[in-house]
Amino acid sequence: MKKTFLLLVIIATQSLLPQWEKCQMIYHINNPRIYSIISSNNFLYAVGDACFWISSDDGYSWQVSNEGLSSRDCPAYSIAEFNGNIFIGGLSYLLKSVDNGKNWIKTNHNNRVQAIVNKDSILIISDNQGILYSTDQGESWNKSNYSQPFCYKLYVYNDFIFAGSEKGLMVSNDCGKTWEIINEDLAGLSAIEFKNKLMLIGTFNGFFVSYDFGRTTEKKDLGVQAEIVRAITAYDNFIIISAYSKADSMTTILISSDDGNTWSEKIIGIERVKNTDIYDFHIFNDWIFAANSHIGIYKTNLSYITSIEELSWISDNLYISHSPAGEYIEIYGLNKGLQPLVPEQNIKIFNLLGECVLSVAQTFPSVDSGQTGMSDLLRIDVSGLPAGVYFVRVGDWVGRFVKV
Repeated sequence: MKKTFLLLVIIATQSLLPQWEKCQMIYHINNPRIYSIISSNNFLYAVGDACFWISSDDGYSWQVSNEGLSSRDCPAYSIAEFNGNIFIGGLSYLLKSVDNGKNWIKTNHNNRVQAIVNKDSILIISDNQGILYSTDQGESWNKSNYSQPFCYKLYVYNDFIFAGSEKGLMVSNDCGKTWEIINEDLAGLSAIEFKNKLMLIGTFNGFFVSYDFGRTTEKKDLGVQAEIVRAITAYDNFIIISAYSKADSMTTILISSDDGNTWSEKIIGIERVKNTDIYDFHIFNDWIFAANSHIGIYKTNLSYITSIEELSWISDNLYISHSPAGEYIEIYGLNKGLQPLVPEQNIKIFNLLGECVLSVAQTFPSVDSGQTGMSDLLRIDVSGLPAGVYFVRVGDWVGRFVKV
């Protein structure tokens, strides 16, 4: 009876913890690289290592749909919906589908396509020759007045199209035919979004906001050591960004409800893997999706991502990394310098029967940060546990991991 009660408490507590979940992606690569996600006609579409992915169940599962493509056509970098058709851009092509991605045909374009948008029945792309536009669904192309390689971001807002180029932030008010450089300080821009009339800008040198469409900007302090912001989205009064740190080669997700003045971290559930970044966010129905550079697609409910305050019983904002786990799991929390990570608390691991199968009394951080000699990371050896689902309990906090 005691074991059953404990199991119910653990499962009930875990169910209260909303977090990111990894989507099922059936492919020969376990963790495909994903560059971009869009939605149309009640479907979700994504591009990456396997060229094209599609989901019809709110992103729970994804299937590859590459009829008419070969392995030489992969990966794909960009995607857009235009007049009921889907276009994807890759290494040396622009592809078109007229049947929701079931079959693909090549258009009359043979260069690498980095970004795609459309406005007023005109298709606009950036490639290794500059920015081009088409008025006939991609059958023929016209050059704009910008002929430098690769704009990594194109974004349509009202009557304008914005582009992030090596020359700086550019704008066009004639559907991409001519471009004006309006801010040379934003060279290498990687992300653009709007929250009402507030322009949100991600670069390799931090996060900026602008009240005059990018002509002048204000850099925001993210509150964490991170320089690269590749992905931005906005929902109601919230700004959501990815922030990559060059120092530890890790990415986090931050959310702000006050136009970027203060931030809260929202990373629970995403596997922490070095040298990975988030390339895109997409909101669909009640979900937000994160396209990851090495570990596929994650999703979470908007109620979690927009809850600024974590639940009070999540002590010290702890969370588990490396699930599924092979040799070890890692528990992250706030760095307390020379104090224990979880003072006066044993870390206990339970199986699905409610049995305590492992108890860890050592609660000092076990991975050296390389600077202070301490870290916010505790590594626990679980190599001796059989494969299965386990629960970790630290005081009132409960987390879950899978052992393989």
